[in-house]
Amino acid sequence: MNSDIALIQFREDSEMASHELECVTRDLGINEEQITVYNATKQDLSSIKVENFSAFIFGGSGDISLSDGTEVVKTIKNNIKILILRVVEFDVPSLFICLGYHLFSDYLGESVTKNPKQSESGTTKVYLTSNAMSDALFSGIKKQLIVQEAHHDSIQNLPKAAVLLAENPRCPIQAYRVKKNIYAMQFHPELQKKDMLFRLNHYSEKYETDKSKFKESVETLKIMKNFVKIYQKKSKK
Repeated sequence: MNSDIALIQFREDSEMASHELECVTRDLGINEEQITVYNATKQDLSSIKVENFSAFIFGGSGDISLSDGTEVVKTIKNNIKILILRVVEFDVPSLFICLGYHLFSDYLGESVTKNPKQSESGTTKVYLTSNAMSDALFSGIKKQLIVQEAHHDSIQNLPKAAVLLAENPRCPIQAYRVKKNIYAMQFHPELQKKDMLFRLNHYSEKYETDKSKFKESVETLKIMKNFVKIYQKKSKK
């Protein structure tokens, strides 16, 4: 297995796609040459060989909501279903973030809906479960965690195969794990305050942009660094 990471994007806006790549490489502490980028809005990813990658990151999107059920959503689901099947089969270290989280939850059989009571925008708090406190991805992180979020969709039930890792009162299912190495997160571990402000200013018609409500979320950087340790450890086996 080589050391490359596959970043699966769901973005039609090239500026935001570049920003996502920049944030991911920065927080993982790797060079862009170590990341292979795919765009699931345009590419069928069925032929990707998961053994060629140390890890996968399935990103978010300010352009697309899974619950809308558009033709683009149908195309994306078609383009990634075989890839997700193989990722799960081989327990490849993976992060499913925001839209990626919704797509993975949908793959696992959970309904993804637009629920205004559970939508979040800006800086929020999540709380790690007892399972997370002993999980490698959250090593060295306190039980209360400040994160960045921007979503209208959510899931109501934890997938049957999953272990709950993070929650909060507004949107109870914030993060979970499947098998040993596959993680799904409603929030954005790859974004800091400045990144979220940049994103939400770009999508000002869709999300809250009151700057006074934003805080730093430096501990999420530990999540990304811990993820590197997870896939490096698995790659050595």
